Amino acid sequence: MCVVCQLDMGSFSRRVLRKSGRKSRRKRQTTSDVQYITVYRGTCLVDELRLWRETDGHVLSEAARDGYHLCVWDGYAFGDAWRAGLRASNVAMTNAFTTWGSVGDYCLAHSEFGTDLRKDFGPRPAISWTTDLPTAQRFAGKFGYVLKARVRIDRVMNTSWTSSTESEVLIRNGVWAQFHSQGSEGIER
Repeated sequence: MCVVCQLDMGSFSRRVLRKSGRKSRRKRQTTSDVQYITVYRGTCLVDELRLWRETDGHVLSEAARDGYHLCVWDGYAFGDAWRAGLRASNVAMTNAFTTWGSVGDYCLAHSEFGTDLRKDFGPRPAISWTTDLPTAQRFAGKFGYVLKARVRIDRVMNTSWTSSTESEVLIRNGVWAQFHSQGSEGIER
């Protein structure tokens, strides 16, 4: 039995978590049609870094990490657990938009309340990144890692608010990232 349904982020159902993905009938965009942005994430969170290693480079939102871990602990295979984590994050995203009223209001709440948002509303379905390398190094601290990702611009939920000095962007669910440097030391690899 998968315990993802017991996550505290709204009403889950087995149908939502086991729903198979439908193939998109949209016309595929060519690489030249798509715009990308380079983002950085500084982190010293042990769980986040362990999952990044386990999944060969995926950095997941809190909601996706929780769903992934619960399925792994339940004995699901990696691929199934990873997909369940993303589905859990999508459900959390829908709940967040319903709670806050709009994508913009959710993004503002995410930026204003940070990790405190989890206490009252459950795991966050978006993950914070920055376009500013020194900001990522500051968040990584002395012993953390700075991760780098190249993300399609349509995956970015917002750009930094004018009051922010972090050049923050929010990305839905998660993204694949590579190692950039070691924390505030800035050791390039």
